[in-house]
Amino acid sequence: MEARYTPDNIAELRRILYGCPYLMKVEVKDGIPLNTKSVADLRKLPDWSSDWSLVIPFGRDPWNTVRVEQRTGSSGRRSP
Repeated sequence: MEARYTPDNIAELRRILYGCPYLMKVEVKDGIPLNTKSVADLRKLPDWSSDWSLVIPFGRDPWNTVRVEQRTGSSGRRSP
């Protein structure tokens, strides 16, 4: 199971990633100009596009993978 988040800025992204292990792998879908391999890399980003969404597995174990995808419509959870 997983949750899709649609952060609008880097502050929301960092809040969503709270609790994710820094070594958790990140998969970036085609067409997104990011070169990140881990959650630690995502946290270091200077900016975040509101066109991207984040898919995080409920089990925030280091061997799980976070995905960065193109935002689709209004589906997904809004960050708190």
